[in-house]
Amino acid sequence: MKAGIPSKLIALTCFIYLATGQLSIARTLYKLEDKQGQTTYTDQIAPEKAELNHEIVNSKGRTIETAKEEPTKSPEQLQLERRLEELRKEEAKLINKQKIHDDALLGTYHTKGEIVAALNNRMEEFESQTRSLGDSLKNTREELKEYFKSAANFEKNAQKIPKVVLDNIKASQLEIESLKSSIISNQEKQRVSKEEFKSDIQRYDFLMQIAKKQHETISIPSIQEANSLGLFYCDNDHQCAKAWIIARDFINKYSTTPADIFNDKLIMNRPPTKENDISLSLSRIAVTGSDYLLFLDVLCHNSAEGKAFCESDKVKAIRPAFRPYVNEVLSGTR
Repeated sequence: MKAGIPSKLIALTCFIYLATGQLSIARTLYKLEDKQGQTTYTDQIAPEKAELNHEIVNSKGRTIETAKEEPTKSPEQLQLERRLEELRKEEAKLINKQKIHDDALLGTYHTKGEIVAALNNRMEEFESQTRSLGDSLKNTREELKEYFKSAANFEKNAQKIPKVVLDNIKASQLEIESLKSSIISNQEKQRVSKEEFKSDIQRYDFLMQIAKKQHETISIPSIQEANSLGLFYCDNDHQCAKAWIIARDFINKYSTTPADIFNDKLIMNRPPTKENDISLSLSRIAVTGSDYLLFLDVLCHNSAEGKAFCESDKVKAIRPAFRPYVNEVLSGTR
């Protein structure tokens, strides 16, 4: 009986064959050509050769496709990229923090004069606190003088200074040091607050200059265009807030369908359910940071009769009436 090849050896041989076969199939071979026209073949492109023309080829050297693989990055390059990503995240935090501050600044003050007035009021508060602390310091020093006089009288009469007098002297001395420290601290807070206000004024001026440049590029609708399209233009938050409430009254007056949505960006009544229904909506469209267009839209029933009704003089008169209505209520003439 012939000795057979052990089954374990066959299995191992098959495994090695399959593994090496898969590796050879999976391996990518590159053909590189340098500036002198010299050709080399490799399965890995070094970073210094990443810019060379190269192609992916098969085992017979035939080109499969032209490619440009990202170079293998060194540990130093990877560390630099990670550091750059960390810095960008910190930068994004600062930008977001500045945006929050800018939004608060523009939302709190409508003019530079308001910031200056707030600065003056804050400075007066600090100065009042400093004066109050100064008065307390003066009074405590006067009290300390009296305690010293009392102690001197006891010594003059060869008497022991009472403990209560010594305690009062010590307490007054501590109070004086505390008041002096509070005055210095308050003056430092005043200095910091003044610098912050000055910074806010400079930032406000800068933001207003940007807004002015943006405003100059805005195409403000003409009266004819605004009436035809149902537009009302407002150039500050205060005016827009009032116009928004007035516009809601206008919608309730002319719309035949009940209210559906009301927020600071959209007012919308429910869609028409009958052929002679009118549904109005209003959207607040931002033009710049404080400039908006209020756009009134008219919706009729989705039917032939509804569309015909939308073309009637009654419905067509709604849009042109919108802007004058808001202006008249704002000015108090309606």
